[in-house]
Amino acid sequence: MRSVSRIVAPLTWRLVALALVAVAPVLAASEIELTPYQARYSTTAMGLGMTLERSLRRDGDRFTLRNEGSVLIASLKEVAHFSLVDGQIRGDTFSYKLGGLVRRKRAVEFLPEQNLIRSLRKDRWTEHTWQANILDRLSQQEQLRLDLMTASTAPSTLRFHVIDGPRVRERVLELVGKETLETALGALETVHYRQLHDDPDERSSDIWLAPSLDFTMVRTVHIEDGTEVQIELQSIEFDSASTAEQRTEA
Repeated sequence: MRSVSRIVAPLTWRLVALALVAVAPVLAASEIELTPYQARYSTTAMGLGMTLERSLRRDGDRFTLRNEGSVLIASLKEVAHFSLVDGQIRGDTFSYKLGGLVRRKRAVEFLPEQNLIRSLRKDRWTEHTWQANILDRLSQQEQLRLDLMTASTAPSTLRFHVIDGPRVRERVLELVGKETLETALGALETVHYRQLHDDPDERSSDIWLAPSLDFTMVRTVHIEDGTEVQIELQSIEFDSASTAEQRTEA
């Protein structure tokens, strides 16, 4: 009989990945730049604690966003490469790997010169007509930050499109309100959004973002089938102080 930890760890990472997907709209942000950063998040699910390391790097006009972590015998790694065109993210490639007893791999290739997007899920590639507003599941979170930085007030509703295997899904976020959260960085003013689900009795996804940190995600809570995953910001450091002060763990 397999130990409980060997069964729980892969499931935990699947829920963590789902919790991180619940964000990104489609407004304009032509005068806003993304500042590279390094952030650390803590997350708990099913009694297990783990750390996620996230970083955004820039090389010329190209950005690389990474999200990595591990616990017990499971590991998660996501990498998205993209550029900005008139304030809108244009995907290049995306990869997702879940390691351990349960292994999963996903990938997206954006090929605008061929009018094509290729997406891998469950060992099967599917092809889609290229559209400028389609995002992968990781870089969508940076598009959310871009759009909120541009908006004069937090929009009441945000809509976006994310590709995952054979489907391009529309995600809708509704504004819950402004809230002050006690965090590892101290008290932070945040905007709180909730994702709309087809089965709200079975799933819920909430996200809090801090305007003082260029709308960096401060907290995410995802509940599915009675299991809750909570992700909280522990520290963040921006590589430049041009748009936000450097902040580290309090």
